[in-house]
Amino acid sequence: ALSFFVWSNSTVTANFATNPFIALKGIYTGLYYQTNDPAWDSSGFFTLTLAVNGTYSGKLQLAGSSYAFTGVFDLSLASTKRILRPGKSDLLISLQLADGSDQISGSVSNTDFFSELGGYRAPFSTTQPASNFVGKYNLLLSGGTNPAASPFGLGFAKMGVAAGGAITIAATLADGTVASQNVPLGGGGREDTRQRPADV
Repeated sequence: ALSFFVWSNSTVTANFATNPFIALKGIYTGLYYQTNDPAWDSSGFFTLTLAVNGTYSGKLQLAGSSYAFTGVFDLSLASTKRILRPGKSDLLISLQLADGSDQISGSVSNTDFFSELGGYRAPFSTTQPASNFVGKYNLLLSGGTNPAASPFGLGFAKMGVAAGGAITIAATLADGTVASQNVPLGGGGREDTRQRPADV
């Protein structure tokens, strides 16, 4: 409730804006990388939790390190955050939500790289189950031609999707490296993850 005093015969005009964050609140996960040249030291995984007042807390993985950050979105659904890294160049994170969508976009950059960011909100829960996606899946993981970036040959993974939207992944790469990850299922059944031995 709002309470205020005015003089007699005064005219008061009030403008109210709908809170857009009520429909957008939740957990977002995704990836950022340079589109034409993905690299270990300029790409990674992120997670962000958005509250109904537009504030958020998140965590970003980069080159084996994890960086926590907090901030607030404005009414244009945008936010910019600078992460200070002692002894290293700062990271600048630009974020953009989309009204009526589960998507989040933006960028992660510093003096050495500019990487595009994209991810999705996790809309599923025990009360809104991921009924169309529940089950167990087998995956093939393709290798690459550069042994410094990825092993040759194919790896494999087992993935399980629970009714509440939780995903568990257990993978073995072509060189025998074992990796695992737990992430929420995004809108439309999308899932983004990133693994390297230093992340495990």
